[in-house]
Amino acid sequence: VRASAPAVDANGVVYIGCYDHNVYAVSAGGTLDRIYAADDIIRSSPVISGTSLYFGSNDHKVYAFDIGASASGSAWPMYQFNAQRVGRAIAAALAITSQPSAQSVATGSPFSLTVGATGPGALTFQWNLNGAAIAGAVDSTYAVASATAADGGSYTVTVTSDGASVTSAPVAVTVGAAIPGRIVNLSARANVGTGGDILIAGFVISGSSSKSVVLWARRSAPPPSTWRASLRSRSSPSSTRRPARPS
Repeated sequence: VRASAPAVDANGVVYIGCYDHNVYAVSAGGTLDRIYAADDIIRSSPVISGTSLYFGSNDHKVYAFDIGASASGSAWPMYQFNAQRVGRAIAAALAITSQPSAQSVATGSPFSLTVGATGPGALTFQWNLNGAAIAGAVDSTYAVASATAADGGSYTVTVTSDGASVTSAPVAVTVGAAIPGRIVNLSARANVGTGGDILIAGFVISGSSSKSVVLWARRSAPPPSTWRASLRSRSSPSSTRRPARPS
């Protein structure tokens, strides 16, 4: 380890960069939690801002990872004190740095809401739906695996640090019926050739129901009487085969 000062999160995990191209996350108990890999040596000192870990590498890249924890509320949690590198110990004001975004989702689809915040100490979160606290929704990200009508409404999140609280602006999540997928227009153009130079083109349509497809083909010369083209849908046994209509 050279030139990289450690950063500590609210769970006591220490992050430190190394010349072997890695940032190591070591728990408060001294065990290795995770290795964050880069493509070159790491001389920079990791930064924790909101619930994200940032570090730079000699590969000319900046890496960002969601660690699910804010910076430690200790007197000096990272190099130059905080993410702004102010170089002196100050009490950071509690503030929301990134508001959740409104969303429209189909019934049965997943969605998630995320908030970013800074504060003088460890941050805690509570998500609310239509003004009521959501049980167990106490992380910076609130995720729903399969949306129902009951998940629609106005969401806010309250962030607390050192006895102070701030609440995000309300955002709407709209849950509606799924819109069936459909192909509006699909086209391809190529020289077909003859003999061993023929071109076979195709596409696959998924779904359990049958599909109606109109297929057109153009030739510079009249097609032979045996010329055919067909469409096959692998996932739809009831799909029909239709001959192409040359013109």
